[in-house]
Amino acid sequence: DDWYEKFKYYKGYPVRGKVSIPPEPKPFSLTELATYKGDQEVLPTRVDAAIYLGIKGKVIDVSYGGKEMYGKGGPYHIFAGIDASVALAKMSFDEKDLNDRDTSLLTSDQLKVLDDWEKKFLNARCYPVVGFIAS
Repeated sequence: DDWYEKFKYYKGYPVRGKVSIPPEPKPFSLTELATYKGDQEVLPTRVDAAIYLGIKGKVIDVSYGGKEMYGKGGPYHIFAGIDASVALAKMSFDEKDLNDRDTSLLTSDQLKVLDDWEKKFLNARCYPVVGFIAS
């Protein structure tokens, strides 16, 4: 508390945000996943409303650093709240691919693209896994 007081009041450093801890992973139905598009009420434990995206059975929180890309008005907002595995694998914004969850028909090249997206989300961007898609 003393350090907070010193930095905020004596040195005049502005507070830029707060620490937010992602929830423990849990199962998500597709209906529940669809409610996490970043336009719901912001919980007191969060900085921004949650934006979740499904990939390869995992549910990741892309609002941690990805709000501009996946939030309302962002170029990838179309992936918010869905299992985007097929669409990402095919690099597609087509409605059919956005609604398709069957990855068994993907080519080996498309599966590699999907693996690359997963690595980017989890390793490069470090988006937290907040759950898994329950069938």
